[in-house]
Amino acid sequence: MKSLRQSRLSSLIAVAVVGIISISPLFLLFADSKPGLRILCSNTSTVCEALARRYEQREETSVDVVRVPTSEALARLISTRAHSEFDVWVGGPAEAHVQAENLGLLRLAPDVDTSGLPDAFHSRSWFGIYGGILSFCQSRTVTHSPEGLRRWQDLSSTSLPLIVPSPLTSGTAATFLNVQKERFGSPSQAIQFLRQVDAHTLTYVNSGTDPAHLVAIGRSPASITFDNYCRLEAHHGADVMVTYPLDGTGFEIGAASLPRRTRESEDAQKFLQWVVSDEGQALGAEVADQSPVSTRLPEHISRRLETLGISIFGDDPSAASLQRATLIKRWTKDVYLPSSTQDAPAPIGAPRANHHVSDTESLPLADELSWSDLVPTAIRTLKISTLAGLGATILGIAIALPLYLRSRRTFIWILPALLPALIPPAVIAQALIWMGAPPYSQATIVVALAINASPFAVLMLSFILSSFNHGEVQTAVTFGSPERNIFKKLLAPRIRAALIPAFAFTTFMAASDVSATSTNASAEPYLPVLALNALNSGLDSSVPTHIALIYVGVASATTFIVLRSLTLTRYTARQTTYPTPLKEYLPTLSASVIPFALIFVIMSAGIIIVMLVGASNWFIHTASAELLGQTVRESLLILGIVPLSAAIGFLIARHRWAFPHAINALFLTALLSAPIAGGILIHLVFQHPISIGDHTILPRLLGGGSIAGGMLTVVLTNLLLALPASYFLMSFSLLSVRQAMRTAEELGASTTRTTLTVVIPALAGRLIGVFAALSGLLMCMSAPSAFVVPVGSAFPAVALLPLGIHGDHWSVLALGTLAASSALVMISLGIAFITSTTRHSGYVRKGL
Repeated sequence: MKSLRQSRLSSLIAVAVVGIISISPLFLLFADSKPGLRILCSNTSTVCEALARRYEQREETSVDVVRVPTSEALARLISTRAHSEFDVWVGGPAEAHVQAENLGLLRLAPDVDTSGLPDAFHSRSWFGIYGGILSFCQSRTVTHSPEGLRRWQDLSSTSLPLIVPSPLTSGTAATFLNVQKERFGSPSQAIQFLRQVDAHTLTYVNSGTDPAHLVAIGRSPASITFDNYCRLEAHHGADVMVTYPLDGTGFEIGAASLPRRTRESEDAQKFLQWVVSDEGQALGAEVADQSPVSTRLPEHISRRLETLGISIFGDDPSAASLQRATLIKRWTKDVYLPSSTQDAPAPIGAPRANHHVSDTESLPLADELSWSDLVPTAIRTLKISTLAGLGATILGIAIALPLYLRSRRTFIWILPALLPALIPPAVIAQALIWMGAPPYSQATIVVALAINASPFAVLMLSFILSSFNHGEVQTAVTFGSPERNIFKKLLAPRIRAALIPAFAFTTFMAASDVSATSTNASAEPYLPVLALNALNSGLDSSVPTHIALIYVGVASATTFIVLRSLTLTRYTARQTTYPTPLKEYLPTLSASVIPFALIFVIMSAGIIIVMLVGASNWFIHTASAELLGQTVRESLLILGIVPLSAAIGFLIARHRWAFPHAINALFLTALLSAPIAGGILIHLVFQHPISIGDHTILPRLLGGGSIAGGMLTVVLTNLLLALPASYFLMSFSLLSVRQAMRTAEELGASTTRTTLTVVIPALAGRLIGVFAALSGLLMCMSAPSAFVVPVGSAFPAVALLPLGIHGDHWSVLALGTLAASSALVMISLGIAFITSTTRHSGYVRKGL
């Protein structure tokens, strides 16, 4: 009796803990942790943090800094329609602030002292606070070599792989486009030149602060950026140098402004006044070697431009802003997404000296992006994902076979096999790069995606192989069947039944990745990353809509193929115990799969060791208690979805549906579509209030300024992924006990008692696998969360994206470790619950 009480107590404790985790999102959603001021930072984070910390000391108020590239920041202000979640916008070229001013997104700031600012470098709404000159940032060795870049024209024929900021998200890139337009005197010739530059581009990065750092850490020998970012890297000890193009260049006036928002703060006015003051500008010059705008300070930007000795383009930010959006769209259509007829850049004429481009000169809009513009990107995405899915399926076979051929307690060994599913692909790619794999390589991306997806192939194969039991094999051996025939007649059909769904699912997982393809992609885009950048940059909404429709269409076709090849009730295990080792009956096969499993184990162990080293370095030198707290809080919010979705999935899977094939088709299509199409759909629907006439039916739910800080949308979006995944995982898990469940219910047992006495004891290992798979899906997949998380979120799988693009490998590895650890906590709770329930199930059976 004492043992029974202890078992029941353990079960109750496990249920209570899992229950608390399940309802934690309700408390976390509405937890108030808002700072006194929220700063939208499009300057280097070093400067924004210095300004924020100094202001906190002065005014005794809390200031939160969120780093967002300029074009993306502008798009966020546009999408919120004068209800910004930010109090002050600091940094980014003034052209973007001018565009925001023209759209009515900024409020006036009449009390700011502008006596030290040139008239062209401020208005009543925005104010120049620093300047930078567009330049090349090159390694010192390359700078002094014949290959070094000295003119813009060198970019068209260089042998150097370049790192270039993306105009979709970066203000630096927008300045670069404008310089080329003015240098050639013709937008069309500038676009042709940019296509030649694209041919030599290693990768496009989201922020103009990233290229200098990537050159500093050796990812590329040369990049395009503002000079102050390169000088900052040199100041930190990097072997890099600034080179100003001899054929003229442009500059930025980094500005600060006050976005319109529902709650306008007086503290925001004070902060802006201080940032624009000579003291604030001097602080930026001190910490990041930026050139101040105030003519009262030494080495101000006007003086530097006068003494540079080369032609200067774009001396009026207001004029440059007029065609900014159109030029970016033209670049997107004709350079980033060229049609098949534009593969070879056409020859271009020489740039015309001192030619002025009229503000009204024709510059064709690129809003008419068509399906054909997405075809090359779709083919590229299909290629990468197919290779990754094939690799994941092969790895799945190599792992699942040893588990079932050689192990009595398969569920003990299946947990380590599932560990790679808990690691975001970007983290795996970063670990591979740390071990010597080439960055920005398709091979690195394919291997990372395959390793991450392989545990899901293991799960599917394991569920099917669980019906391959000792009795069947022993009977075959008794009748004299050789090993080859046993494999051909008994094992091979089960493997074939699992191959198509395993390959389809892992391929779609790879095609839905936005982490490895964001942080390590080459200059050629992939569909998920293109959709994410299009949403964040405010590009024509038809682009993400088209991509969402592509994913829904392919998901529907894949569903049809998979359901024709796999019937969930095809195999029913003849026993509910763990399979007996079969290596004595299949010795050749058992021995042949071991090397593949060992390779996988060694590679996984290497990745985990690298992650732990990176996490240790990060915790020692970088981590802050505030960031860790936010990361844990948001991870719990996501993990709270796991038990909820598992319970709902179990109830749906065990129900006897009148049209099971239709239910399977619906859930499989939803599962495959959810990461990309679901994320895009939720973003587009909830980015604005839903109204009928003058009445708001549903307020805006997207972004930090919305209800519950935007986290309600995050929960809804992840449920789109978790529910169909839970349904299928539970359906596979219940295959071997459906007959026993029916028998128990026919004998009068309740659903609860049947679950406790039949399902959980028989399927403990599989149910733990379900918890692991769901936790891994939600914690390691950047999509769909990346489409909806509020900017500045610390959710690991999304927060690591800008860090990975920036080349901050220690932070990427640390966040990956945090994501995996959070998922392991959920799995451990699942193990505790299932184990404690199984322990006392024998007592319950007596009363059945």
